[in-house]
Formats: sequence, C-alpha cells, structure tokens
Amino acid sequence: MAIVSLIFGSIIGFFAAVFGWAVLDFSLLPACGLYFATSLCLASVLIAGNMIREMTKFDTNGPQIPAELARGRG
Repeated sequence: MAIVSLIFGSIIGFFAAVFGWAVLDFSLLPACGLYFATSLCLASVLIAGNMIREMTKFDTNGPQIPAELARGRG
C-alpha cells in the first residue's frame, strides 16, 4: 500500500506543479519544489493513515494491537 501512496502522491504532485507553472506563473525551480513537497507530504499522510488503520484493527472484542507492539518490540 505504501507504493500506491507514493505513486498517487507523485501524480497529484505532478498536477500541482503543472498548475503552478502554467497558471500561477511559477518558475521551474519553485514548480519542482511544489511537486516534491506535495508528493512527499501526501504520500506520508496516506502511509501514516494506513499504518494507524493496520495497528488498530477492530474486532468484536475492540481494537486489537499486534503482539509485537504489545510486548514492546515494535
């Protein structure tokens, strides 16, 4: 899922950079910075959300924490 988040972040970052370059009249360097910032931040948010969801899977008994984290090895 992390790979999908990185690809999705890169696609959104690309469109943000093209929009900034073509419409907002950014030069090439700020457009590249916008691409990197958008892609990395969006990918980080999606990966963190996925990690939180995986760590706290709900069962009928409530949230279940993986055994490795419960023992302090995570």
